Amino acid sequence: MNDEVLFTVGQFAKIHNLNRRTLHYYDEIKLFSPNYKKDNNYRYYSLNQSAELQYILALRELGMSIAEIKEYLSNPKDEDFIDLTDKKIEELDEKINYFDSLRKYLINKKKNIILTHNVKDGDIQIKNLEEELLYITKIPHKEHNIKDMGFIMNHLEKAWKYNDFKVGCGSYISIEKIKKGNIEIYDGLFSPVTEKKTTNSNIIKRDKGTYLCGYNIGHWNKIPSLYKQMLQYAEKHNIKLSGNAYESGISEFASLKENEYIVEILIKCDKAD
Repeated sequence: MNDEVLFTVGQFAKIHNLNRRTLHYYDEIKLFSPNYKKDNNYRYYSLNQSAELQYILALRELGMSIAEIKEYLSNPKDEDFIDLTDKKIEELDEKINYFDSLRKYLINKKKNIILTHNVKDGDIQIKNLEEELLYITKIPHKEHNIKDMGFIMNHLEKAWKYNDFKVGCGSYISIEKIKKGNIEIYDGLFSPVTEKKTTNSNIIKRDKGTYLCGYNIGHWNKIPSLYKQMLQYAEKHNIKLSGNAYESGISEFASLKENEYIVEILIKCDKAD
C-alpha cells in the first residue's frame, strides 16, 4: 500500500472527468468502491482502479443500466457480454432509425416552410422526387364525403401506426378523372409513413421520378382551375401524366389563415411517346 499512488475521491473524480457525487453513489450501491480506508475515515482510490472504472464507464456509454453492469461484473463471462452487446446493438439500431426518421421529418418541414415563402398562387413546376411510402384509405363509395371528420380520423389513426411521428393527410384522385373533369369525387386519403417492413396492402410506393407540381394558395374552390392549367401545361410541353394526383397542405406551420393556406399537387409525369 505504501508504494501505491493513492487518490482522494475529489482527485480521482477529476482525473476521470466525473462529479465526485457519481463516485459516492457507485460506492453506496457497491458497484465501485475505493480500495483503501484510512484511520481518518478518508477513502482512497488506487491508480490501478482506473482501468476498472473506465470499463464501468464504457459499459454505461453503451447504454447498460447500473443493474445490468452489477449483474455482469458479479460473474463476468464472454458469452454474457456478447448477449448484452447484442441487446444494446439492437436498441441502438432502433434509436438510429428513430433519429434518422426525425431528421427526415424536420428536413421536410423546413423545406415546406421555405417553399411557402417562394411559391405563388397558380405556380406550376417540374420536380424530381424520391420514392415515398404512403398509407392510403380508399373512399368506400362515390357518394362519400372525403371531408367527413370521422373518416379522416379513422385514416390517421391507422396511418400513425406505421409512422414515427403524427403527420397529416392529403387526398388523391386519378389522372383519368381529372382529364374527364370529374374532380369532385376523390379516390381516397394518403399519409406518408416510415414503416418499411410490412405487408399491409394499404401501404403503397409513390415512385421516384419526375413530377408535375401545382400550387394553390387560398380557398380550395380554385383547385379545379389549377388542374386545368396543369393539363394545359403538360400538353404544351409534351408531358404524359400518369397515376394519381396527390393533394396535400404544405403550410401547416407557416400559416393558419385560410387565404394563405397552400396546397401542393403532385402528378407523376413522363415524356409522351
